[in-house]
Amino acid sequence: MRFTVLLFVHALTIFLVGAEPPLGDSGFSPTPERPVGWRGDGSGFYPAAKPVTSWNLDQGANIRWVAEVPYWGTATPVVAGDAVITTCEPYELFCYDAADGSLRWHASADHLDRLLGPAKAAQVRKEWLAFMALGKKKQRSMKDETRKFLEYGLWGGHHRAQGHTFPTPVCDGERVYTAWGNNTATCFDLATGEIEWQVFFGPLCNSGNGFRENEERAQVSSWNERWVPSPHLIDGLFITLQGGIMHALDADTGQERWRWYLKDNLEPYTHHDKLVRRDGQQAHWGTGTPVVLDLAGTKVLVTSWGHVIRAKDGKVLCPYVGAMGDTAGASPVADDERDIVVFPDYQDGGSGCSTDESWAVKLTLVDPDRVAGEVLWHHDKIGTTGGSMITAGGVLFDNQLRAADLATGSMLADGGPGGFNGGGYGSPALAGDLFVHFRDNEGSVVRVQRSASGVAYSLVGSGQLRKVDGKKSPLKDTYQRELQERAEKAIAAGVLRYVDLPKAHGGWADTYGSSPVFHGDAMYVRTRLGLYCIAP
Repeated sequence: MRFTVLLFVHALTIFLVGAEPPLGDSGFSPTPERPVGWRGDGSGFYPAAKPVTSWNLDQGANIRWVAEVPYWGTATPVVAGDAVITTCEPYELFCYDAADGSLRWHASADHLDRLLGPAKAAQVRKEWLAFMALGKKKQRSMKDETRKFLEYGLWGGHHRAQGHTFPTPVCDGERVYTAWGNNTATCFDLATGEIEWQVFFGPLCNSGNGFRENEERAQVSSWNERWVPSPHLIDGLFITLQGGIMHALDADTGQERWRWYLKDNLEPYTHHDKLVRRDGQQAHWGTGTPVVLDLAGTKVLVTSWGHVIRAKDGKVLCPYVGAMGDTAGASPVADDERDIVVFPDYQDGGSGCSTDESWAVKLTLVDPDRVAGEVLWHHDKIGTTGGSMITAGGVLFDNQLRAADLATGSMLADGGPGGFNGGGYGSPALAGDLFVHFRDNEGSVVRVQRSASGVAYSLVGSGQLRKVDGKKSPLKDTYQRELQERAEKAIAAGVLRYVDLPKAHGGWADTYGSSPVFHGDAMYVRTRLGLYCIAP
């Protein structure tokens, strides 16, 4: 039986009994009860989407429009009805018309004016630009200057794979919420882009390349990244994890309802002793987005470290479920019908900090204040090489299209078909039975079929966006120059107030970190150089 039949029967049943359109349907629009953010609803599964299977920018094939955003960004686009939201470094938000790509509004989450007043803020921005221009060696030697900028929530540098706007915004159909690297949370009006409220959580702490267990401030790595995964909207609460501190804010007012500290919830990770071999016990401790589950009516967040936290009040219902993910990059994924969470092996045991295995854990609400975890399976036959995994229909896929039975861990496929471009840092998505994945500028579309004997694949299409190859220096230099030129124009026009160094994010090619999202027959992808609508 084809995989698509199983998925669409479920989606159609829900639709016919009177529920709102499923994710990916052209009539879907987010609500406070069904918000959208990273990977749509967090799953990366769009059961009602009907995207095209091939496109080519040079030939204009199936490219409906392209919006050339003033600077780079890695967050997943957010589709809210007839609007598409994308981010731009350092703290910018752009809203485009979904039909034609025209700009509706641009807003900034730069908090310095509110924190310091316009005059002082302008001076700090000027000093920040000069500070960033000094270069890596001088920057590391200027501890006093670094400390001053940390007081303002500013931190950045030269290994900028993620950037300040790495976390994807979340939208409830009326407002857009961001939680970014300046240690802020900001609520924007979806129609106008006006800020309704903004919270600055306070000064940052440079924690080296590990984690300070007695530190009250949000922590940043000396590798110049900001550990801020994507936020959530859950039952009127905006929940964001910032540098080892989880904040829950009232979505209407921004008032803090509860706060949770990683430093107070450290557990020995038993089977994961290899995590200590480079970075200390907590290793890369902050990029994995927590996954949300509804356990018998109780909504919980499950962190990459294996904590289960009740969403309404921040109470820890389980300090450690018996497994954890490699928080260097990939997030846990969940099947809300089966109450199973999978903690991934990131980069197949690479990066000097890994679990070396992926783990599947069944969660059970034992009583109102306690959750138990049962490890169902663990092995190293499935993992990820950058982006997060995806699960649908009881099957777990990684970004190389290795597939496993979610409940048993038995392998159903050991990789994608010939011509499939797997790996990379973008997380894949499922549009009905189509597995869509971008690596650099290339996208692959693979049809998934489930049968009694396993999972079978057929490559049904692919597409090319800009021809920028990060491995080839002349093209990479051209790309960097274009970024710099755009930034200079945007600053001169007053669109951007300041930017970090154009080369500060490293030498990666155009599409680093973006996951595709779907709305009817349209697919949206944010690359380093623009926002694309791929559609007939």
